[in-house]
Amino acid sequence: MIEPISNELNDLVLNGLRDSNGTIWTINPYFSSDWKFMAIVLGFNAPNSKHFCPWCLCTKENIGNKHKVCVIEKTMDQIKLKPPPGHVKSPLLQMIPLSHYVPDEAKILAKMRRISISFNFWQEQGTQNWSYTSLMGEDKEKVLKNFNFRVVFAEERAFLINQLWRNFYELYNNMKSQKINPSHFADQAKQWLDLFLTPFQGEPNTITFKMGLYRPKDVTPYMHVLVHHLPEFMEQHQKFGLSAFSCAPVEKKNHDQVSAFF
Repeated sequence: MIEPISNELNDLVLNGLRDSNGTIWTINPYFSSDWKFMAIVLGFNAPNSKHFCPWCLCTKENIGNKHKVCVIEKTMDQIKLKPPPGHVKSPLLQMIPLSHYVPDEAKILAKMRRISISFNFWQEQGTQNWSYTSLMGEDKEKVLKNFNFRVVFAEERAFLINQLWRNFYELYNNMKSQKINPSHFADQAKQWLDLFLTPFQGEPNTITFKMGLYRPKDVTPYMHVLVHHLPEFMEQHQKFGLSAFSCAPVEKKNHDQVSAFF
């Protein structure tokens, strides 16, 4: 299916685009999509594999190591000639440099309604399973910015989770800004990961025990990209800004079509 566009892109990269005045424009292609489709196009493993990252050689065992520094270390030529671990098939769009594969930029009833979001839990008919409202882009932003976890957690734990969500909301906004310094964003992202990995303290079931947040094995591939690779992409493509690579309009279109169909 992708062969016609691959051939056309390859021709554009090699020969440029001639306009009606005879001017030949150089074409420098970029690629952005959700992780699944990007992995397919790159011939890459699933994100739960040992080698999960399309851009570096970090393994699943090291994904939660906050002291490890990961950078974009693969190239498209390398993937074509001698594929690193995790690349199981030939890339479909080999004319696009790997550094131009840019990732897409990306509770409770009364509290949700206070911040103007429609949110509900319901039990699925005939089962013991519970479902809940799936939030779209703007509603997710409102939750990150405004939801107060003191309505469901003890004060100390609620403070940690509130801080985690607010700091992520700040990262989310800075990620889309063309004015943010990539080095500053990298420091913010690492501090957020430190907060995410806040350890438990003391012995469980004792008065001195303090709950932490998450464990190193809870770090996801998306978080790995946020902390290690997004600052690189921001520095390399700052003239566009990462919001230029957002797939949100496509996802919104798909959401509207599915809603209309059902």
